Amino acid sequence: MGMGKIMVQSSTKGLFIFLVTFAITIPCLEAGIGEFDDFLKAEEEEAHKIALDSYIPVPEEVVHDLNVDVHLAMEEANDTRRELKENHNEGPCESSNPIDNCWRCKADWAENRYRLSKCGKGFGRKAVGGLGGPIYVVTDESDGDMVNPKPGTLRYGAVQKGPLWITFQRSMIIRLNQELMVSSNKTIDGRGVNVQIRDGGGITMQFVNNVIIHGLHITNIKAKPGGMIRDSFDHYGLRTRSDGDAISIYGSSNIWIDHLSLSQCEDGLVDVIFGSTGVTISNCHMTKHNDVMLFGASDKFEGDRIMQITVAFNHFGQGLIQRMPRCRWGFVHVLNNDYTHWIMYAIGGSSGPTILSQGNRFIAPDNDAAKEITHRDYATPEVWKNWQWSSEMDLFMNGAKFVTSGAPINRAPYKKGFMMKPRDGTNGGEDHRKISWISWKTICSRKEYGGLGVRQLSEFNLALLGKWCWRLLRDREGLWYRVLAARYGVEGGRVKEGGRRGSAWWREIVRIREGADGVGWCREIVSKKVGDGSDTLFWTDPWLGDSPLCVRFGRLFDLAENKSASVAEMSLLGWGLEDRRGLGGDGCGRGKMRCWGSVKPYYILSLCRHISQIGWSGCQIPSLVTLFVVPLKVSILAWRLLRDRLPTKTNLVTRGIIPADACFCVSGCGDVESAHHLFLTCNVFGYLWSMVRAWIGSMAVDANSLPDHFV
Repeated sequence: MGMGKIMVQSSTKGLFIFLVTFAITIPCLEAGIGEFDDFLKAEEEEAHKIALDSYIPVPEEVVHDLNVDVHLAMEEANDTRRELKENHNEGPCESSNPIDNCWRCKADWAENRYRLSKCGKGFGRKAVGGLGGPIYVVTDESDGDMVNPKPGTLRYGAVQKGPLWITFQRSMIIRLNQELMVSSNKTIDGRGVNVQIRDGGGITMQFVNNVIIHGLHITNIKAKPGGMIRDSFDHYGLRTRSDGDAISIYGSSNIWIDHLSLSQCEDGLVDVIFGSTGVTISNCHMTKHNDVMLFGASDKFEGDRIMQITVAFNHFGQGLIQRMPRCRWGFVHVLNNDYTHWIMYAIGGSSGPTILSQGNRFIAPDNDAAKEITHRDYATPEVWKNWQWSSEMDLFMNGAKFVTSGAPINRAPYKKGFMMKPRDGTNGGEDHRKISWISWKTICSRKEYGGLGVRQLSEFNLALLGKWCWRLLRDREGLWYRVLAARYGVEGGRVKEGGRRGSAWWREIVRIREGADGVGWCREIVSKKVGDGSDTLFWTDPWLGDSPLCVRFGRLFDLAENKSASVAEMSLLGWGLEDRRGLGGDGCGRGKMRCWGSVKPYYILSLCRHISQIGWSGCQIPSLVTLFVVPLKVSILAWRLLRDRLPTKTNLVTRGIIPADACFCVSGCGDVESAHHLFLTCNVFGYLWSMVRAWIGSMAVDANSLPDHFV
């Protein structure tokens, strides 16, 4: 019994020592630190002091300042757009983004790179990077020695002492053999060149302050085994296996991540953990990733309560699944981002973070189970209902919904006009067009020609102008005919063109009347009886046959002294009825559709239909829209189906909306998703037709093509 007690006590003591050692070791392991020496302990203490000094007790003040900056930038951009229109698009930059408006709209930005340090917004606005230090140019894309990096490499510049502004001599691809440790007071500036960091380690900022990373393409980052790596000018040490993050911010403050393209990394795209604060992530383009952004290390690490992060002006695009971001503790301001894709959720969290969402655009996926933007982990509704999650002036599309909770977030006293508004995105807006599935010309075509019969404004305008031709030819005693005749003169029984003296309205009517510049439909659909020939031109009117005499007898027309003579005038010169018949006519122009006079009125709508079919060479498709027994939306669906204009995956791939490897059927059958496959051959959806036939008691042969269903 005594021996058993001793063994139990010894085991308990050993377990206690193990747990304490494990608790102390875990943060170091997650930090990638193999040996937490005195130098790193001092660095951690200094970084923590700076983080506490960077913490904003009233974060709503920063929210207010950013809203005001954006409001002013949008006002300036609107004024610039008006100026550009007046100056025929030759003028200043028209960016409505306050960050880009600060530096990109300056013509000399390449000569004055330090200006970028004044452009930070949000919680990371204090980051000035390498301001005050020299410019270091990366000339070598290699990454060989981790302890004593080669001069000219990115790793060499990243660990130098003091402020340093790092630029790149040319476009290059850098494959990091281990994670890149960036020391304090650095700017990595990739503007003007294409710098890719890929197929290797990512970028880590640990126990540092005041860093800007701008204008890099980071993709396919891998976890690295670790080893002896230099993390500053005065220190190197053993590091354990890295996680495979594109950007890892650990115990750091005043960090600004801007204009990065991030995708396909082994772990996260951006991690902000272990007491980091004063961070802005802006203008980044993120695609093809699962765990996008993680803010907060653990549900048990309350040191992240000081975390304050701004996520602004980013695009969350194709292939993203979740965590945009996922937050623990802290205050996160998410504004004016474009969320076009997610599979599980967009914004999530645990441990009671405060999240303020303003002016974002959320386009939910088609999956009904993933319409909710927000996701809360490890908490019952009784708990998370007290978390402060707010949505203000967000734009929700395709059924997206933001579940708010908690009391309203306290705000500084700014006007509603300073609030962020959703910006236009890829599905249409002031500066962006939606997908055009069917040409406007087809939509405006007549129904019997396969269109929808939508009236086109230009055709309607031509028809109205054509009526003026009709009136001026019929009503020779009317007021307008006499006004125009007095202004431009009369020749051959009709008002002259007037040359440059003619107004734009009158010149357009003459073009329609004469059939100039391809506008010849008026002569095709109207004609008149020659009568005594006083108002019919002998040479240029088609009064004999279907074409004018000046075309059929060009040599005689060239020899004629009076090319504007009327038929009556030529008759007085000796051209009789027999002579006219000798030229191939019967003395009377046969009207094709109309005759001048009061027999038939001028119908504008019928003329619109005639104009709309001019030049139409498309195939005729049954006019499903006119079947009143079929609901309109069903008719439109069938109309698009027959033209293969439904948003099937093959069509989306063709238009570059989704990647080529995402073209397979939504049913999971393994075949490419086309309209023919979905409606006819899919082993999941194809059974629909046999089920319908059984339901209505009809016997029919399976169709081999889509049009067979509409015979």
